[in-house]
Amino acid sequence: MVRVRGNTYVESIGATDIGIYMLDERNVVLIDSGEYPSEQFMGMLREKKWIVRGILQTHMHIDHIGNNENLVREFGAWVIADEAEAEDVAMWGMTLPYPVCYESCGHAAVIDGRTFETIRTPGHSPGHQLIITPDEVCFLGDVIMSKEALAMAKMPYRRRTEESLDSIRLLYGLPYDCYVAAHRGVMDRKEMKRSAELNIRKEEELLKVLEKLILCPIPLGELEIAYMNAVHVKNPLTQREDYMHVSARGRIEELGRRGRIRIREGWVFPSRLLPDGDRT
Repeated sequence: MVRVRGNTYVESIGATDIGIYMLDERNVVLIDSGEYPSEQFMGMLREKKWIVRGILQTHMHIDHIGNNENLVREFGAWVIADEAEAEDVAMWGMTLPYPVCYESCGHAAVIDGRTFETIRTPGHSPGHQLIITPDEVCFLGDVIMSKEALAMAKMPYRRRTEESLDSIRLLYGLPYDCYVAAHRGVMDRKEMKRSAELNIRKEEELLKVLEKLILCPIPLGELEIAYMNAVHVKNPLTQREDYMHVSARGRIEELGRRGRIRIREGWVFPSRLLPDGDRT
């Protein structure tokens, strides 16, 4: 466990960093709960005799809720997420064996008199949010990836590309001095901005790769697979995963929004090949 600032710490479970905020010597609040159920993590909590009062979710993706069930069962912890995350949970067909308190957009969570501010940053998921501890440490979730994580990512998951880019740009105006990206990244403001720039640059590069594939009309599903191959996601099992198609389609739709392509009845066309009257 690494101390970030004041009462705010970070612990890693798998590839995901989770936040730990000490309310006092025994009571803690978590930001996310890790990539998978971890008996080692649960054992650490028992050894320290800590009580988890709540779990504040940047979002409800599977690699951020790994210990929720155990934490709710053992401590009666509240799980709190933005209300729009209910849409994502339903989309992926997840049946959660614990209650989730879905709060309204931009809510502040108050636990034992301590306020955790939130800032809505959709795109990676509908209700993705930043969470700021009382020490003013800003947990970024997956709105951006750290430089190290981004270097290994072939096609970072973004459900809606336009929203993701808008959320990344929002980071430039934040006033905090300390940030934590969910996948290996504690950074200061300067490093955060540099990472944000790299994430935007990566996204624009991925869009260029995609556009170069659309030289003639092509079925949407076929284009998604061709795109995965072009960015070196070539494992057939990975290519069948729904989340890969959602991420690829989000980028295809972004090119359509920019007017670079058109999507009609399951086909994708270069704009130059559409009749003039159909270029809308």
